[in-house]
Amino acid sequence: MAVFFRYLRDVEPKPFASTWVELREALGKHVERQDKTRGSLWSPAVYRPGATRGNSGVEALWCFVADLDGQALARVKRTLSRLTYLAYTTHSHREGDEHWHVVIPLSRRVDADEWANVWAWANDSLGLNADVKTCDPARIFYTPQHPKGSPFAFVANEGRLLTPPKHHVSTAVSKRKRSVPLPRSRSLTYLLDERWWNQPIDLSQYDGMTQAEIHRDMQREWAELRARMTAENSN
Repeated sequence: MAVFFRYLRDVEPKPFASTWVELREALGKHVERQDKTRGSLWSPAVYRPGATRGNSGVEALWCFVADLDGQALARVKRTLSRLTYLAYTTHSHREGDEHWHVVIPLSRRVDADEWANVWAWANDSLGLNADVKTCDPARIFYTPQHPKGSPFAFVANEGRLLTPPKHHVSTAVSKRKRSVPLPRSRSLTYLLDERWWNQPIDLSQYDGMTQAEIHRDMQREWAELRARMTAENSN
């Protein structure tokens, strides 16, 4: 259900929790730490055997995580009241300036190429207004920590599991994700649309990777893009 990284630039995913109960217990432990970059991180991603951190290595996800910066948890508690979820304050949390990670388990495994649509659906349907920069499949999150003297909190609720629809297509305009394949029937249209190329690119998938690893990953993506363009032109 979740993997673990010892520090920010660690690229080797390690087992963290195999069940919701284990994940809830692990994330219920807050650590006092002045420098958050020295903390460990986790991700609700299932990685392919032998894969290192990055969107290309993610097979599926079992949880939706909302990063609520500057938002009170009370605003969404009623919406979430019938769901199973946990929430913990992040290192930036202060009185009058709340920062939370809300973790919601899903009733089914969501494949990585479906994740962008499911993330948008969950965020919109629950009205969470989560940070869109955290929607990539390989996104990592710091485990619970807080500076000395700062307030911190953990909340857990038991209810039903969130069930994402199959093959949901978001109608919202969202930024381009490198990890989401272009639909075969529309890929050439997107490639010829200047607005698609001008969308900002989230490069967080390369965090912690060496230059050689980044180069290989870019070569793979370019080869896949050329193959899709060739297939479009031959039809």
